[in-house]
Amino acid sequence: MRYIYAIILTLITLSGLAQQATDHFFQEANQYYAQAKYTDALSTYQRLIDEGLASSELYYNIGNTEYKLGHIGKAILYYEKAKLLAPNNKSINTNLNIAREKVESDILEIPDFLPVRLWRGMAKTISPGMWIVIQAIMGGLFLYGIFLFYNNADRSQKLKSIGIALLGLILLLVSYSAGKTAHNLLHLHDKGIVIESSTMYSAPDSRSEEIESLADGVKVNILDTIDVWYKVELMNKNTGWIEVQTIERI
Repeated sequence: MRYIYAIILTLITLSGLAQQATDHFFQEANQYYAQAKYTDALSTYQRLIDEGLASSELYYNIGNTEYKLGHIGKAILYYEKAKLLAPNNKSINTNLNIAREKVESDILEIPDFLPVRLWRGMAKTISPGMWIVIQAIMGGLFLYGIFLFYNNADRSQKLKSIGIALLGLILLLVSYSAGKTAHNLLHLHDKGIVIESSTMYSAPDSRSEEIESLADGVKVNILDTIDVWYKVELMNKNTGWIEVQTIERI
């Protein structure tokens, strides 16, 4: 038992030391930033990233540092990362909008139709796992209606059981579609930021037709990957292929 206590105490001590080291480097990086030593600040922040640290504050500070260095794409990338962890943070959203204004691009975002936005918003309110639970409940309601239909001789009761079965079937189909939408939004629509000016092609080959030039900082949806190419969708819904090295995932 004493050995177990010793091991636990050692782990707690090591954890405390690791936290102290993390805090030290974070404060050191902040001091570099305050002194306008942005390259030193960035390398120190990056050290924390390399050690596996992830927080909205760290990403936000990196975004600020990249912005000061004139790396607009990288700044937007880290502001977006920070926003994922703290979506309602006003400072993050403000600085992200300021950085976006620096992007030299005439790509206009085409919003989805209102019914599509409402549907996706509704689907995202519940996790894909919870939608599966709802599907099971609605499937049970459908089967319960069928059971009542075959076990009732009364005509009015049969009509009620048909109504229950139809309601269960409709809600089952709706919940299945919503669950699939939630899953796709969560897993299949990766987003990335162009971190260096590049060209979007019609095929995963630099000899194919050039569709348009993409500026540093443009946001894209990543649809597919082939070798060293990403198939991407722009905010204006245009699609094409771009080299992997020019994009970083959010």
